Amino acid sequence: MLIILLEEHRREGTIPTSHRFLFYELVARSIIAKHADGKSRADALSNRILTALRDEGIIPWEWIADETRSLNDYSEPDKIGPAWLSNLRLMRLNPWKPRRPPFILT
Repeated sequence: MLIILLEEHRREGTIPTSHRFLFYELVARSIIAKHADGKSRADALSNRILTALRDEGIIPWEWIADETRSLNDYSEPDKIGPAWLSNLRLMRLNPWKPRRPPFILT
C-alpha cells in the first residue's frame, strides 16, 4: 500500500513527502492502527517497509524527506581567504555610517 500511496504523491507532485505524513495517511485510510501494541512504535512497521523499498531501489531515497532533522556543518576552513570570499555575497555594509539608519514607520 505504501507504493500505491507514494505513486499518488508522485502524480500529484507532492514528492518529497515525509514518513510521518505517509503513516498518518495510512491511519486515515484505516490500513494501519494509530496506536502501537505496546512493544514498538506505531509507525515502526511502515518505517521498516519504507526503508526496504528504498534499499531495494523500488523508490528513490529523495522521495522521503525528514523535516524534523537538520544538518549543521561546524567544520573550519583551512585558510581565511577562501572562506572570506565564499561569504562575500552575504556581507552588507552599513550605508548610513557613522550615523544610525533612519527609523521608518509605514
